Order: sequence, then C-alpha cells, then structure tokens
Amino acid sequence: MAKKGNKGKKAAAPATAPSSPVKRSTAKSSSYPTTPVATAKATASSPLASDIPDEVHATEDTSFQHVAPKIERRLSSRPDAHDLDQANIIHTLNMAPQIQASAKLLARQLNASSVSHQLEKRRSLGEMADQGLVVDSTKIAPTLQAKSEALKRQLTADRLHKQINRRPSLKAMSEQGLLEEGNVAPSLVATAKRLERTMIENQVGHLLETRPDIHDVVSQHICPEPPQVANAIQGAMHSLERNLKADQLARKLRTRRSFDDLFAARAAKPRANSTEDNAVRRARYTLALKAASRIAADKLITVAEKGRLKDLILLDDRRVVAAIANYEADKDVEEMLDSLYRIAKDKVRA
Repeated sequence: MAKKGNKGKKAAAPATAPSSPVKRSTAKSSSYPTTPVATAKATASSPLASDIPDEVHATEDTSFQHVAPKIERRLSSRPDAHDLDQANIIHTLNMAPQIQASAKLLARQLNASSVSHQLEKRRSLGEMADQGLVVDSTKIAPTLQAKSEALKRQLTADRLHKQINRRPSLKAMSEQGLLEEGNVAPSLVATAKRLERTMIENQVGHLLETRPDIHDVVSQHICPEPPQVANAIQGAMHSLERNLKADQLARKLRTRRSFDDLFAARAAKPRANSTEDNAVRRARYTLALKAASRIAADKLITVAEKGRLKDLILLDDRRVVAAIANYEADKDVEEMLDSLYRIAKDKVRA
C-alpha cells in the first residue's frame, strides 16, 4: 500500500510542479517558428558556419564610392522627356493636365483621318499590276504565275543581252566624243581637259581677231547689209519686203507672154544657116562670158551684176554684141572689159 501511495504521489507531482519563470515571461507569437531547434552537436558531415569561406556569403557593397558610378551611368542612359512623350509613357509636358486627354483624343482622330486619306489615295491593284509592282493574279492562274515570272525574266535578260551586243565600242564612243580617250593617265585627265579648253579659247580668240569687219562682209555679199531700223520693227520691215517681192513677181507673171507668142517669135527669128555661124556665135559667147568672169574676179562688179551681165550676153544684147565686134576689129581687151563693166553697172537700161 505504501508503494501504491508513492506511485500516486509521483503521478500527481507533474500537475503540481511549478512552471519556469522564463517560459512564463515570454509568450509564443504567431510568427514564432514551430520547427524544433536541434540541440545536438554538429557531426563531421555537417560543416559549421565558421568553416564556410567568406566568398560564399555575397555581401553587396553599399558604400557611396561603389554606388555613385552605377547611378551616374543609369542617369546618362535614361531617355529624355521627348522620347517618353513619343512612346506615350508620359503626357505632353507643355500642356495643361486638364486638356491632355482631349489632346490625345484629337491627335488620335487626326491620325485616323490621315490614314483614311492615304488609303483613299492609294493606287488600285490593277494600276500597280500595270506598273509591274505586283502580280495581277486575276489574269494568270496561280499555278502559272511562277512560270510567267520566269518567262518575263528570261525575256528581259534576252532583251538586255541584245542591247549589250548592239552597243558601240569604246573606240567608237571616243571618236564621237562621248567617252574620254584612254591614252591619258587618270591623274592627268583634268589637266588635259583644261589644256584643250585653253587651246580652243586661244584659237577662237585668234579667229575673232582676224575676222573681217561688217563692211567687208557686206561688200563681198556674204551677209546682207544691216538694216538701218530699230530692232522692234525689223520683223515688220522683212514682212513688207517679202510682200513687195511677191507683188512684183505676180505683176511680172501677169505681163509675161504666152507660150504661143514665144513660139511664134522663135519661128520668126532668123536662124543660122550654116555651121560656121553657130561656131562664131559660140566663140563670141565664150569670149564675153570669160570677160564677165574676169571682171567679177577683180571684184569690180557684184554677184547680182555678174548674173545680169551673163543674161544680157546670152540674150544677144546689142551693146554686148557691139563690144565684142569692136574687140574683133581692134583686139583691144581693155576696151572690151571697160564696155562690159559699164553695161553691168548700167541698171537703168538693164
């Protein structure tokens, strides 16, 4: 019984045992870890914290000397306000906040209108196909489009080869002045061009210095005499001269004899009866024409006067016939030339 009593005392002892003051003073919080802390000593397989090297514990250096360069690099590479505005990250800075939403809406509407206008103005598929920008699938079956493109490329290549074969050679282009001759070093091409231009300028200047004046050119009938009128009325003067010449020609055509009259006059004119007379006439014509050419060569008469003198010689003008007859009588060449010169200058009787 004593033993049972002792056992009862021992069983009741835990219920009456006093609590620890430490446990009583510290209450367990909700964040307190519930995992039991190992109180056993570390074995050889689990290293101690003191055995881990310092490199494993990566600690960030937060000193000013280490952080300042990073901040400076990031500040230098950050976008400015304009880029942020273009990227729609921030709103426009030069606009009141009350109207920024309306401005964004208006800009969006303007962009939509611009895109709609551009879509209305764009070319149709047919126009782009005619210009060769796209392939018109409505004319060619899809299974034949690849072969059609290959055929077009082949035709273009053949046409190009034909044009290349027909192009002129370098020699021909050099002769035509389209290509510079290759007998000059590239470093001397500019100098050669300047030298050639200088030579041409000198030649043109020499020709201009030695050219005859206007009076000599007019006297030689190379160019007409410059008009003594103002430039503003030269066109009207030339038109008037043409009209006068046309009226004179029309008047002469109206007064010319008919074919029947010419045929009758020719029939009534006595003809040479012998070959000797024809030979004499040809000799006189030759002599008179040579004399007229000599007078013109000496620049004593103009081209028009020479032509008029030849017409008088061939028409058997009585003055020309008399001059030739006098030459045949006394053989005085100077007298004959003087007579023909006077006949050529006699515009009234001509």
